[in-house]
Amino acid sequence: MTQHRLYIDAETFSSVDLPNRGLANYWDPSADTGVHCIAYKVDEGPIKIWRAQTAEGRDDVPDDLAWHLDEDEVLVVAPKAEFEHY
Repeated sequence: MTQHRLYIDAETFSSVDLPNRGLANYWDPSADTGVHCIAYKVDEGPIKIWRAQTAEGRDDVPDDLAWHLDEDEVLVVAPKAEFEHY
């Protein structure tokens, strides 16, 4: 079985003043921090955008993204994950 690569990058938002309050406070549960969108692609496929927050509210995770995140044989490549995961 060929191992697939999932390239992923999240764009987040918050009213927290990151330079003055620090990264730990950015993801504080009391903050209004959230995920605006996630860009992703599988192997050399097209780049897709999932807009997690829409005017109507939260949007469900696309099936292809959920499937690749759940598979053990998929290598997730996320260069900014350390920041986004904090």
